[in-house]
Amino acid sequence: MLKRLDTLILQFYEYIKAVLLLIVIFITMPILALPFSQELEALESGENVYKMMGPVLLRVEVEDAKQNVGKRLELIKGSM
Repeated sequence: MLKRLDTLILQFYEYIKAVLLLIVIFITMPILALPFSQELEALESGENVYKMMGPVLLRVEVEDAKQNVGKRLELIKGSM
């Protein structure tokens, strides 16, 4: 019985850690993304922009990167 209770307490602790991490990410994401979007706006077309997909860096067009970041910021701001 005590082993089961200990297991449940540890599972609950891990769940709370995960929730807190998500809260921190949700709060800091817009703050971290704003300087990045300002840097993207300063780029001219033809410059290199890369997106990480798993362990691989893929080259994307500057305009596509600007649109993607803008849409993500809108979604983040809309959900706050």
